Amino acid sequence: IFSYGFLENSMASAKELFLDLHIPEDDPLGMAKMHVSTSAPGVRIFDSTLQEGVESVDWDSDFVWLMCVNEEDGLSFRVLQTTDGGRELKTAWKDEDLQDESKLRQLLEKDSMWEVFQLRAVSLIQDRVEAQIRQLEESTEYEGSTQIRERVVALALRLRTLEARLLQKAYSSLEAQKQALAETDVVKRYLAAYAEEDFT
Repeated sequence: IFSYGFLENSMASAKELFLDLHIPEDDPLGMAKMHVSTSAPGVRIFDSTLQEGVESVDWDSDFVWLMCVNEEDGLSFRVLQTTDGGRELKTAWKDEDLQDESKLRQLLEKDSMWEVFQLRAVSLIQDRVEAQIRQLEESTEYEGSTQIRERVVALALRLRTLEARLLQKAYSSLEAQKQALAETDVVKRYLAAYAEEDFT
């Protein structure tokens, strides 16, 4: 659309979307996370085809891993004084310096709580996908418009339909991921301990 002004009639999917993500205001490390983050603050949702030829929807985000961990998990920040008298914010994961935020996932994968971190990430992304679906369903500004050319309106509505279809598939895929993660022993133990702590 943006390059040539049209969509191919055979196009059955929006192929990919980028949805912005925001660190919650009540995150005590929120400001530090935003300061050190070098990745795009969002998630890429895209159609993927598995080896068996089965259509699937996947996601990719470095930013979400920074969102879903905190101090009690092992994330920490410290201010260091530089040789020229300035200050520099350093990030660490369980006392291991994190030079590149995009490497955080690799460290989390080695952690005994990896399935819990995955569940948090998937839940955050699913919530964002659900919000985008609602936004698309509620957006009716193009429908019945007489100030925009009919062809442009038809193009916008078709794109919205393709995006909604991709988001619905993504939501279902994320729900399946959540269910699978919820069945892992690590997540079950974590949720049981969390519920017990909450109860006491």
